Amino acid sequence: MRKRFEKNELLLRIVAVVFISIISVILATSIVVFQHAKAVYIKSYASSNAILLEKFKKETDRISEDATTMLDEMTSPIVANFLMQKYSSPVDEARVNLEFTKFIKPTGFLHDNIISNLVLLSVDGKSFYHNSSVHNTESQEILKSQLIETAKNSPNLMTYSYASGGLSVTTQNVPGIIFVRKLYNSNKQLYGFATIFIQEDQLRELYSTSVDGEIDKIFLVNRDNLIQSTNSNLTLNQKLPAKFLKGSNAQYEILTQKVNHFDYKFVSVIDKKALAANMNLIQPLSLIVIASILFVGTGAYLIIRRATQPIYNLIEHIPKASSGDFSHRASVEGTHEVRELAVAYNHMLANLADYFDQVIHLENEKRLSEINALQMQIQPHFIYNTLATIKFFFYQDDAVHGIAAIDSFTQLLRYTLSQSDSWLTLAEEVDYLKNYATIMHLRFGDNIHTNFMLDTHISQAKIPKMLLQPIIENAFLHAFPDQREGFINVFITLKTAENEIRIEIMDNGIGICTGEEEVTDSKKGISYTSLGLKNSRSRIQLLYGNLGNLEIESVLGQGTNVIVTLPYQKIV
Repeated sequence: MRKRFEKNELLLRIVAVVFISIISVILATSIVVFQHAKAVYIKSYASSNAILLEKFKKETDRISEDATTMLDEMTSPIVANFLMQKYSSPVDEARVNLEFTKFIKPTGFLHDNIISNLVLLSVDGKSFYHNSSVHNTESQEILKSQLIETAKNSPNLMTYSYASGGLSVTTQNVPGIIFVRKLYNSNKQLYGFATIFIQEDQLRELYSTSVDGEIDKIFLVNRDNLIQSTNSNLTLNQKLPAKFLKGSNAQYEILTQKVNHFDYKFVSVIDKKALAANMNLIQPLSLIVIASILFVGTGAYLIIRRATQPIYNLIEHIPKASSGDFSHRASVEGTHEVRELAVAYNHMLANLADYFDQVIHLENEKRLSEINALQMQIQPHFIYNTLATIKFFFYQDDAVHGIAAIDSFTQLLRYTLSQSDSWLTLAEEVDYLKNYATIMHLRFGDNIHTNFMLDTHISQAKIPKMLLQPIIENAFLHAFPDQREGFINVFITLKTAENEIRIEIMDNGIGICTGEEEVTDSKKGISYTSLGLKNSRSRIQLLYGNLGNLEIESVLGQGTNVIVTLPYQKIV
């Protein structure tokens, strides 16, 4: 996944920037459009709501007018005769009751079938309940109540206030607004009271069916901002929250409408957030935004892809040029800038091809010179060490071993100098190492055992002449001091999967001491700096480059393992 991203990084970055820009512009535009639409919708809703408030106000005014008119009608002498029981005989009583019954019959309802709940009380305790045959409280208790006392002490003929329940059994637990009218006779003497109780639920029906209670909360409040009626879940006769009295704000749109015939007002609280959610604009706007992003984004991607494709075609040729293949030329296509880049790239390839041909020719000549120099460096070093061994024998008066060493050395010189080619087969190299080991055994005796194991399938594979001799020599000279016993094993095998020859030269000597040898291997952190080993590593690098390697693993007191890996090649 990461490689795929890196391969298309330019396209993906451009597309990402364009997509982010497109999304940002579309989202910003959508937000502006939504906010504008929201503001217009709220304004339109508020305007419509103002019209509804005007309607509610007129209906409430009409109910108030009807209640006031009905209460004023209760000042009729017919009501006075009924309450004051002014009749001289049973016949007269029947006449008074009949007149009252006819008079009071149409007063059961106000405007729009609003029940009047009319109650008449005389100061002597006589009462009449229009909409209930059973009264809730004895007349004398009603006359002593705060409601009547407030009406008595008021300079106005009529008072109105909130009541948690009416005066009859059917309304005793029903909140509402009660109107009280004082009744005076012709001598301006108070003889009774007339009350009308408008139930809050019937008053609420005037507006609750016309608005959405989740969006628009309607409150009918008195002069003290106490709630008389509402379609919300707030408690009646409690003060309206202050946040609804401060006017419109970011959360609410506040409208008010005063009722003319009594000191009440309607307060409409519109929840802007709930109203915006009710716009049903978010879903279609979201679909439009997604469709716009997909449409514009796809178009932008295709255009960018077409514009960048020639660049990717050019990039595909770069690894081939990096690997030394300058024969593949880039197609000259795309925009003017890309075409110019392709022409310059092709011109550069032509120049590089010529330059590398010259460099390779010079490097080959230089490498051959360095290999020959190293080869010449090994031979004197080997001859010096071998002569030192022979000298050691004669110094010890060991003529037998000295002569044997001279014979073996003569054979080695004949073998080495007679081979004009710098390459040998593995079989020839092993034979050479065995002869060299014979000379070393003459010097060190049989306390150091050597074993050579060569896979016969690769015996004809080629190897640089005397590549392994310095490693064997190092093991003899440094791994076993003080004539200690040990072994040197040489294993030569083929790693089939990698098509590599693996040569392991193992000893169980003292290991490498950092006081004597520097440890700086490129892979394992271990290497000898002796002339022979440095020479072998340098020859491997010159002949094979990264395809060959020499590694050294060593543990003090346990031994050393030198591992040489070479590509499998046969002598042609």
